[in-house]
Amino acid sequence: MNIEKDNKLRNMLKELIRLNIKPNFAALGREYGCDYRTAKKIYQQELDKEKGIEPKARERQSILDDYIEIIDSKLETIPGITAYSIFYFLKVEKGYVGSYSSIRNYVNKNKDKRKQPASIRVKPVIGKSAQVDWKEDFKLINKHGEVFTINLFLMRLHYSKKFYARLTIDKKRDEVKTCIVKSLEYFEGTPI
Repeated sequence: MNIEKDNKLRNMLKELIRLNIKPNFAALGREYGCDYRTAKKIYQQELDKEKGIEPKARERQSILDDYIEIIDSKLETIPGITAYSIFYFLKVEKGYVGSYSSIRNYVNKNKDKRKQPASIRVKPVIGKSAQVDWKEDFKLINKHGEVFTINLFLMRLHYSKKFYARLTIDKKRDEVKTCIVKSLEYFEGTPI
């Protein structure tokens, strides 16, 4: 039912209430192109307004209400988690009986709760880029049971996949600079 017909029906029902005439809802439904129950519902609303009774807002409970905290915690703690993996977890582990689309819609509305990955993807440029990794406090044990704490510097060229690795004892800035210089000397200054 469009807004114009709804307003005409409301005005007609207000007039009938003012005249204290009980309407024929089936006839009003046919005349205004709606179901008789719709006409009866609007009549009851207008009658309540005349008596000063405020309409009650219907409280609808969502099937997700019991699972919102779990979904939010998954979105906050697991970067890149999908709606389907949350749905599957809830279905198998928590006994969720709702639909996948409910969870998908909630996840899409709450994407901002997802953690963004800490690393930035950089497209490798042939001859111009290399990747450097630094592993700190790498523990090695020799055959006598002595523990050595070392650091590993690794530079890998994107295109050729060649790499340079160097073990260091300390992790000071000067040592990292030395590793970078030595790796560029090893590659003869051109990352290809």
